Amino acid sequence: MAGFGNEQRAATGCAFDAARKIYAAQRDVTFMDDQSVLRAEIRDGKLCVSGMEFRVYVLPGVKAIRWDVLKKLEAFANAGGILVCLDRLPDVSDRIGANDPELNALVARLFTDEHAPGIFIPNRNGPEFAQLIAEKFPRDFQSEQTSGSAKFLHRQIGEQNVYFLTGIPKDTRLTFRSVGRPELWDTMTGERKPLEVIARFPVDGEMRTVLKMPVTEVEAALIVFQPDASQTAELKEKTETASVSADAQDAVSSLKLDGPWRFRLVPTMDNQWGDFRLPVTPDNLLIGAEARRFHYAEIDDAAAAAFLDAPNGTMPESLRPLVSLETNESSWPMCAYGFGTQFFLTKCDRAKGMPSAADAASNASPYAFSWRVGVKGNPGHQGWHGTKKNISDHFIALGKGKGGHNETLYVEEDVPQNYRLSTFVRYSGTVRIQKGGNLPVRVTLDGKEIAPETETLTLDGSVQELVLEYAKAGRGFWVLEKGNPPARSAQPEEADVPPSEFRTFNTAGRLAPKEGGNEFSARKQTGEKLAGMPLSMTWYRTDCVPFEPFAKEGKAVSDRVGVYRFTAPAGLRKMVLTLDEKAVGLPLVFVGGQRIVDLEETPSVQPRTRRLVVSLPETVIQPAKVAIAAHLADSLEGGAYFAEPIRLETGEGELPQLGDWSRDGTVLELYSGGAVYSRSFTLTKEEASAKSAILDLGSVCATAEIRINGKPVRTLVAAPWKTDVAGFLNEGENTIEIEVFNTLSNHYHSIPNRYRGNRTSGLIGPVELQFDGR
Repeated sequence: MAGFGNEQRAATGCAFDAARKIYAAQRDVTFMDDQSVLRAEIRDGKLCVSGMEFRVYVLPGVKAIRWDVLKKLEAFANAGGILVCLDRLPDVSDRIGANDPELNALVARLFTDEHAPGIFIPNRNGPEFAQLIAEKFPRDFQSEQTSGSAKFLHRQIGEQNVYFLTGIPKDTRLTFRSVGRPELWDTMTGERKPLEVIARFPVDGEMRTVLKMPVTEVEAALIVFQPDASQTAELKEKTETASVSADAQDAVSSLKLDGPWRFRLVPTMDNQWGDFRLPVTPDNLLIGAEARRFHYAEIDDAAAAAFLDAPNGTMPESLRPLVSLETNESSWPMCAYGFGTQFFLTKCDRAKGMPSAADAASNASPYAFSWRVGVKGNPGHQGWHGTKKNISDHFIALGKGKGGHNETLYVEEDVPQNYRLSTFVRYSGTVRIQKGGNLPVRVTLDGKEIAPETETLTLDGSVQELVLEYAKAGRGFWVLEKGNPPARSAQPEEADVPPSEFRTFNTAGRLAPKEGGNEFSARKQTGEKLAGMPLSMTWYRTDCVPFEPFAKEGKAVSDRVGVYRFTAPAGLRKMVLTLDEKAVGLPLVFVGGQRIVDLEETPSVQPRTRRLVVSLPETVIQPAKVAIAAHLADSLEGGAYFAEPIRLETGEGELPQLGDWSRDGTVLELYSGGAVYSRSFTLTKEEASAKSAILDLGSVCATAEIRINGKPVRTLVAAPWKTDVAGFLNEGENTIEIEVFNTLSNHYHSIPNRYRGNRTSGLIGPVELQFDGR
């Protein structure tokens, strides 16, 4: 196809639609560019280029065409080639542009004159094009299955006809416009096997060959027709040849490999260059198993809080069931690291006015966000491939979510609402109000209204209630920044660059630009390491007054205790906890119901965090329940207690049974990487020497590398997850290792990203060996 001009989009759509129609009719089709047309040779009514020959050329509704291309197509049509033009005729070329009598005459000679060699079809969706396909496009291949799932490619390589087939059920009858000896080539092993010919018959003087599809619809078959038997002499001659597939033979006996499997994680997320998490720290150079989400429960109990501050004596009864091994936490709400309640939100119909304090006392719900990444699941406007380094500063999102251009917009609810956000602040000193986006119509501090034009406030250090009232939906921010910094840009929420990216530099001395190119560079030094913290809101990198929704006057810290539970994978031996710097004291950690006392606080390289190393006395072989109890600061709730995921170091453990690791109840639901499954099994002499031993892995996601008795067997990348392992087995004890890797989908489910995908992971099974000794 060739063409250019203002109607390129229409021509492109026509080209792809025509190709789909040709392909749906079980004819092969190839796209060709202008340069390929020009360098093609014309032989026997065919365009011959790059070792391929084409009898039909379709011009897809182009308005403009290169003159030399059109002249080449004229020669092709006059030599007996089939030239088709769809939807419209070209009327512009690079010869002299539009209104070219010579161009118009050539187009007429080709397509509209009485004896024109070309075919013009004004409407590709009409019956003429379908009839043309049936008459002019000989079928190289035909399947008795006519659904759109059947896919094929046909190429002639020397004297061999090569067909690539997929999406066709096993044993479907297939008709090929080829003769010779058909073979199935295994693209993974290089093995070649002859296929049984069901029938041969002529059509218009050309022979057709009928076979059965040798593999299942989830496999691809590479079928090669050899020109004569001598070219396949290296294949073992058989008096009877049959359709070949991994399960073609009935198993005489079988061995189920169920029960426990040894299990070892193989992390693959190399983060030394910050590919998966920023900033890069010694703890995330290689990202393996992590606890990123937790079952969460909270109590307000003075005895429990006091016990956490000084964990001696008897544990209070209020805390005991929350950390007990027997407790079933599946009904507890979930929280994610970094996210916690910062406000209490009350809303009511706009027609009824603004929600009152009494409404808030009875109908308020928690409003959570992360000081680092803002609104959960909605970091703001993104590029096609992620956040492009930016996290929206607009953490107050009110209204109903609506899809925007690579983002979620917040619009009025079906019944328009007014909104009331309330929290507490506690600080002594001057603060600047930073606000932008959707702004509150009224702000009060301890009941006293703050005028909209107010820029700074002086706080007295007491616990003061902050209330923000909104009269419309939308997204914005409102914070108190300590000291008297400059006002931040109040850019709209859809802006690509957050205010933190704008910088003003004062230059000492005089710039002296010269004629031609000039380069100006500046360096900013700051004692605050957070100034360069990537992928975070401005408010995480600046010094803002924390919101303390649970603060009480007269108490430095309330009596709230949070308990976090998760299930660690098999082989747990160490944990690294990165806590918010405001975390109170040390938490209590329980693994498998046993308290772990080896907690060491070590220096954290990440600003505003604390680092704890929890060392277990021995490796926990099977998946283990973990409970962490913490005395919470008034600004921390839920996942906000943890600044980063809990890093889990594991060795070899044991799985009681196989299954999808994203649904096994452990933290591996968000793990992207690999794992090695291994076990031993015993075979009889007859089984070990069987002619065929098909290893069936059942189900796998996404790849499986198989090793038996230390020797590599095969790597499987698609279903069916079967291979013949005869020749690798021994009489007596054998060992098998299956190394499985999943995709990044699991990791993407927990980061600010619009791409999700299927999280299914691991060796799901069931695994079975099927022997045939015949």
